[in-house]
Formats: sequence, C-alpha cells, structure tokens
Amino acid sequence: MNKDDTKESVKEVAEITESQRKDVERAAEYIRQAKAVIVATGAGMGVSSGLGTFRGPTAGVWSPLKELGIDFTAMSNPTWFNEGSDTPFGYAFWHFRYTAYTSNEPHEGYTILREICEKKPLGGFSFTSNIDGHWERCGFPEDKILEVHGTLHHMQCSDRDCVEESGEEGIWPTDPEMYKNMVIENNRVVSELPKCKTCGKVARPNVLMFWDGAWNGTREEVQEVRLSDFMSRVKREMKSSLDEDGTLAIIEIGAGTAVPTVRMFGENLAKKHGAKVSLIRLNPIEAQGPAMKRFVGLPLDAL
Repeated sequence: MNKDDTKESVKEVAEITESQRKDVERAAEYIRQAKAVIVATGAGMGVSSGLGTFRGPTAGVWSPLKELGIDFTAMSNPTWFNEGSDTPFGYAFWHFRYTAYTSNEPHEGYTILREICEKKPLGGFSFTSNIDGHWERCGFPEDKILEVHGTLHHMQCSDRDCVEESGEEGIWPTDPEMYKNMVIENNRVVSELPKCKTCGKVARPNVLMFWDGAWNGTREEVQEVRLSDFMSRVKREMKSSLDEDGTLAIIEIGAGTAVPTVRMFGENLAKKHGAKVSLIRLNPIEAQGPAMKRFVGLPLDAL
C-alpha cells in the first residue's frame, strides 16, 4: 500500500467525522509500514456477505429459534448429537447454517485483504473464529489459515471416546451432497443422518460448539503450529529491525466481546510486542480497545 493508495482509501470513507478520518489515515499508514499482516476476523466479517451474526443489530441465524424461544448458544451445543436427544432437529439447524454459508460468496473485502497480505515481505496469516470457510474460498492459502473454532467444511464423530482414539484421522471433509440430500420436514431431518466413518455413530460438524467436550481439535492444532512458525519469522524480523515502525499489523474485523476469542488474540499479541505491532480494530458497535501506542479503533463494517 503506497501513499496514493492510503489517500484513496481515506477518500472512499465518506460518512465519517474528521476525527475518524484521521484514524483511518493512521490505520492505513500502519498497514503500509508493516512487513507482515495478520487478519483476525469474527462473525461481523460475514455481514457484508449477507450472513447474520449471533447477537446485536445484525443477528439472524435460524428463524425457528426465535419462534421456539431457543437461544443460539443452546442450539449450537453438542448435546443435540447425543443418544436420546432430538438429533434430527439439531441437524436441521446445522443444515441451515451450512446452506447459508455455502450459498453466499465472500465479499470483496476478503480479496482486498488477501492481496494486501500477498504484497508484504513476510506475507500474511488469517486467524478467524468463523466456520464458513470463506477465507479459503477467496483464495487465501490453506496453510495460512487458523480456524480457531473449526469449520463446517469438515466432519467428525459425536462420540468423545471415538474422538480421543481416532485423533486427526477422525476428521474428514464434508461431502456437499450430504446436506444437499437431507430431507427436512417440520424443522427436522427425516432422512438418514450422517455416520462416523470409524465407529458408525452419528457424525457432526468439526466445529467447536458451546460447552463442547467432544470437539476434535487436532486439525486446529496443526493450524496453530503453522501460525507459530509464521510468528517465529516475524519475531526474527522484529529483533533485527532497527526502526520503531510496526513490523506486524493486526487487522481485526467484526470481532465482538460476547465471545472474545479473536479480540483477545490480537490484544495479547500487541501487548506482548509493544510498538512492533499495530492493532487496527473495525467494529461498528464495539471499536473500543486497549490503551497502547499503535491501536486504532474504527466504528466501521468490513466494507
């Protein structure tokens, strides 16, 4: 990002205050200076793609939840896959989510951020709590993505014992035809439910749900190692760099405080490395952040 790009990006943000305009200029300059970028995204990143968040003014997940008085956290719960539970109802919920995420295309912000990362000497990495797989779909390298809450594009067993025994081999790619062929009546799947390839019990999405003791996190652990390798290269550059410019820019988008995984990741990294890290937070309702030298909070959406 050169100075002309910086001016143009500020010019495109029309409906902001003068103070916010200065913050946009500062954020653009931090990104320009950086030699590496981590894009940290929460549910708000998908709003511009037509996806709803789980709380707040853009909430919109599955209409039967409101009709039945069921909270999202109670629905996004592994107990729906337990023996004796209403698993067909639970699977109708995940069918809706998979269909919504795969039928909506990643918005152009994904591509813009991917291209910014590609131009950096040390490259970029995506840290996301989103389970929609949109980063990979936009062309972001698979080995530069950490899906901290898993993804709908992989499956696992619902049985904890099977998960512990099978490890990484107990995760397999989701077959799109599985959801496509599901028959749903009265908010329940009436066709055959997916089965684990190892033990034959009910399979479930490889997604970290609320109060989830049966999540198979081995795929995410591999991604964590890759992020650690990326950060090792960034840290070496931090040590060898003589100037005070931020070596790493963390661009955080759409990450709220209700489930603060993404916010805490960026803040902890920035606090640990001080002036060598810039933290830029885009959030229309929760743009506040820590008191640190290179923090910019912008009350803006992803686009």
